[in-house]
Amino acid sequence: MGSMWFNQYDPRWSKKAYAGRTMAASGCGPTAIANIVSSKHSGVTPADVADWLTSHGYASNGNGTYWSGIKAALDAYGCPAIQHSSMQPFFDEMAKGNRWGVILFRAGTRGGITWTGGGHFVAIVKGYEYRNGKHYLYVSDSGSRGHDGWYTYEEHMRGLIPTLWSCIVDGSTAPAPTPSPNPSAPSGTSVSTLYQVKSPIGLNVRGGAGTSYAKIGGLANNTKVTVTQISGNWGYAPNAGGWVCMDYLVKVGTGAGVSTNVVAGGTYTLTMDMRVRTGPGTGFRNKKRSELTPDGKKHARVGVYAVLAAGTRVTVLEIRGNWARIPSGWVCIWQGNTRYMR
Repeated sequence: MGSMWFNQYDPRWSKKAYAGRTMAASGCGPTAIANIVSSKHSGVTPADVADWLTSHGYASNGNGTYWSGIKAALDAYGCPAIQHSSMQPFFDEMAKGNRWGVILFRAGTRGGITWTGGGHFVAIVKGYEYRNGKHYLYVSDSGSRGHDGWYTYEEHMRGLIPTLWSCIVDGSTAPAPTPSPNPSAPSGTSVSTLYQVKSPIGLNVRGGAGTSYAKIGGLANNTKVTVTQISGNWGYAPNAGGWVCMDYLVKVGTGAGVSTNVVAGGTYTLTMDMRVRTGPGTGFRNKKRSELTPDGKKHARVGVYAVLAAGTRVTVLEIRGNWARIPSGWVCIWQGNTRYMR
């Protein structure tokens, strides 16, 4: 069944650059959001949402959309959102009416339906029903598989959803937000943390939280900077006068930020499903499952790409910034105020 809504492969925006790739490759997040917010703002397209996410630091280079960007964008477009880590609170919200949602699927198949081979956002539109002991959700699939229509959680989704969001869609309208080429004030999570640059070639300072912003300066390797705001994987350093990519920073002191206590030689547990990369940052490619160690393959999700399951125990061999090298490759230790290892 063809999509009745927006699709990331639509030729109007499929080749548009997004998150280090294209909308066709990484645009399921902005497309799912557009399928919801266009009910309030008829002129909004996935390309518009992609621009908003990029300009606010929620486009993860080579990795799609940061989870935090889903709520941020829905809120910005006038659809107040709640993120859920389990299904019952989501169902309770949906039952209130005027609620739509976004689901993140991990790789896998349920009831003959394969939602994705890696990670994929879809929108829940039109409604939710509870009948005969089953939860029915109407899906608008933003990807190429075209899984539009009614599905039940119990038969088609159970065990495949690491997180999801509900949002209010009340039919009222308000001016749609627009990307800001240089936000007048930094936005994001407030912290006050001291870092040191760990990049042999130095680190660019940009006018906003993302590579789409102009370079306005630079920091030499080993320079210490205080980060006071975090947006995605970008930090605002007032002494440097702009934003820097936190993939190349090492924490040397903490204020209100996250303390992980992860050290080389230690063994830790992943708190959520984690992609494995070829290097310490989202600019490095995702490894394929076939490239993992034999032990890594035992703990990986089914699919083409290497995704270690939540609860996997990993041994850290090396640390660079907020990334750790494990036997199978590189995984993120923390991002913003979220820890991925304990």
